[in-house]
Amino acid sequence: MLRRDRRNVRRANSGFTLMELMIVLVIIGVLAAAVTPVLVSRADKAKVTRAKGDIKHIADQVKLFKMEQNRWPDAMEDLVTRPSYAKDWPEGGYLEKSPKDPWGGDYIFRKPADNGKEFDIIAYGADNQQGGEKFDADLSYWTLDEDASKK
Repeated sequence: MLRRDRRNVRRANSGFTLMELMIVLVIIGVLAAAVTPVLVSRADKAKVTRAKGDIKHIADQVKLFKMEQNRWPDAMEDLVTRPSYAKDWPEGGYLEKSPKDPWGGDYIFRKPADNGKEFDIIAYGADNQQGGEKFDADLSYWTLDEDASKK
């Protein structure tokens, strides 16, 4: 009989107290609050990196279009669907579809560019408006690599 009572007492005391559960929840909350801003910042940086890659790819296709058609495209759509003036046309076009930037906006094709160059490819950033700072800043093909002499 005494053995049976000890087992019942152990079972009754084997759970967590409300205080222990509260402490664990507070610790989880503090860790989540510390990690969330880091993850959000990394996601924003990844979107900028992807937009830069997209802009370079689109610009490469614009240059290829110029080489093959002996003229610059008039609009982004000229890279997707065959314009009436196109001579030879690659299967699938130069771009599969009109690309969207990582924030859901359209990439802007400008001909001529504001800086006097033949063309520019622009993404307006997270706010999808011209101008801005940090992740809202505009990305332009001609300013992606200010230090590089690729152009």
